[in-house]
Amino acid sequence: MDDSRFVKLQGREVYQGWEDYYRIANEWTAWKDQEDTSVKNLSNMISETTPVHVADLGCGDGRNLWSWLARGACVTGIDLSETALARILANCGKRGVARPVLLACDFSATPIVSNQFDVVQCFDALAQVISPAAAVLEMTRITRPGGLVCFNVFTPADAAYGEGVEVELNAFVYNNTLFRFLEEADVSALLPESLAVINKERRRWRDPPHRPFRPYEHEHEALYYTCRKGEPQAV
Repeated sequence: MDDSRFVKLQGREVYQGWEDYYRIANEWTAWKDQEDTSVKNLSNMISETTPVHVADLGCGDGRNLWSWLARGACVTGIDLSETALARILANCGKRGVARPVLLACDFSATPIVSNQFDVVQCFDALAQVISPAAAVLEMTRITRPGGLVCFNVFTPADAAYGEGVEVELNAFVYNNTLFRFLEEADVSALLPESLAVINKERRRWRDPPHRPFRPYEHEHEALYYTCRKGEPQAV
């Protein structure tokens, strides 16, 4: 038996790589402020006349929460990297926006009360937690009835597929980070009955080199889902 293929999927053993990444990144923002295009789409779906409560899960150093803060939304950012969260706080003043609520924890199990958010978004992070199923249930739990849940997952056609040590089918540990790759059937199995898919699409795009993960130009492919949480069923 090749023991090198078996990595214990617990806690920091597959999450520490992100904290390490943010510590060594030279730029003040690791992702160069390239907001995911889905954020604008979500913003357009939400009324401008009422306060908006948004949770950004796996928020990193903030690339997908700045436009919500600029709009005046009440934002909660969740990430395991304390260095990334500190960068958000450091840059709120530069951007002239209010500080969000920031939680350093695994977003698969948060201390947040149920039914709090109009929008729960999770970009480039869902398939990097130990249990995506638990994470989707948590995303659903903290979303208010009628609210939106939006996320993406990378597919086996992504450039990163196969890098590192394979620990489960279509799952690899690379630089102390976990990368899972899913297809539509896998995502369908994750969704609870209370989430209705209102939009899904497959996207491909090219990224410039970024060390230490991929020091070369590369192409990503991901599935994007926007879902709406249903109203509670009458007993």
